[in-house]
Amino acid sequence: VVAKVNQSADENTADDANPNDLDAAPIGKLGAWESSGIIDASDVFGPGAFLVDVQAGSLVLDEEVRGTLTYQRDGGQLGLLRIPGA
Repeated sequence: VVAKVNQSADENTADDANPNDLDAAPIGKLGAWESSGIIDASDVFGPGAFLVDVQAGSLVLDEEVRGTLTYQRDGGQLGLLRIPGA
């Protein structure tokens, strides 16, 4: 394993690390975050550098209701991952 997603920002306990999380996702949603890609960024950041993204689908930051539809803006990150020797 080179990298793991830490979903602790959405654990939904009494001492939630992210008070801006609007939904009440149960702990059962842990593991629902995902990465949808990785890009070799070594040309810009040097050998072993990759850009990775994390889609935090259970971390709801904003909701807007339009008619019968609810639109949610979810959390996510773009990160720089360095793997020595890669």
